[in-house]
Amino acid sequence: MRTTLDIDEDVLAAAKELAKAQNSTAGEVISDLARKALTSAAGAEGREAAPHGLLYRDGWYVLPSRGAVVTNELIDKIQEELDQDDARAAGRERSPRSDG
Repeated sequence: MRTTLDIDEDVLAAAKELAKAQNSTAGEVISDLARKALTSAAGAEGREAAPHGLLYRDGWYVLPSRGAVVTNELIDKIQEELDQDDARAAGRERSPRSDG
């Protein structure tokens, strides 16, 4: 079904990232995620509280949200910054990557 929705830019970017990784469309990803959220028992299905307050879900600890969506682009940027910090600590400066 075709409809028009206002979706935050960060949510759409994350949906497009997932769609690319799953060889799907952003619409299919958003529909699937909404369906899962709406059909889970008040969002608690498969979740249990860990003793230290973190959420434990499907064998993973879920960290609290910091208000931003983590994309592959953000991970690449952070990795590059960490690589540069490591290079400086080792006494050699790395030039920024040019692959993307």
